[in-house]
Amino acid sequence: MKFLTILFLLFTQVSLSQTNLDKLCFEKINKYRKSFSKNEFIWNDIAFKASNHHSNYLKDSCDMTISHHESILVNPQDRLWKYGSNCSRISENVLLLSMNFEDSESKENINSEISTGVFESWKNSPGHNKTMLNECRLGGVSTVIQKQPTGIEGFTNYLIWATLVIYNP
Repeated sequence: MKFLTILFLLFTQVSLSQTNLDKLCFEKINKYRKSFSKNEFIWNDIAFKASNHHSNYLKDSCDMTISHHESILVNPQDRLWKYGSNCSRISENVLLLSMNFEDSESKENINSEISTGVFESWKNSPGHNKTMLNECRLGGVSTVIQKQPTGIEGFTNYLIWATLVIYNP
């Protein structure tokens, strides 16, 4: 019984951590910011937790309508408060992207293509681009993927939900 209790505590204390894909997205955004002589966003675990929360919410809602609002943690500021931050200014980008990949393609190539797709989608949208270039200092990005068959042998469809949260304390 003691072993099961310890095991349960270990599982419940596991913290969320940035994936390689999240890191690639964040690096592309910061490289883009530097090209406009903007300071890089500083990675922030609270922003990441808020972004990961929202990406998972969007995926789990099974609704293809992408929104900044949720049923309980209604807006981005609510999510930041939940994870421990007061903020004076906040911005959020969200998206749903669908991409097909050959099953034989390497994970590194898939992550590279997905991060480019996420970044380019936000860059090519005036409102999302403005968020990537605004004056907030702290940020986190989270990508959540659901794989599904395409109906074509040797290919898999990736549905990608991505959220960027940036803020100033």
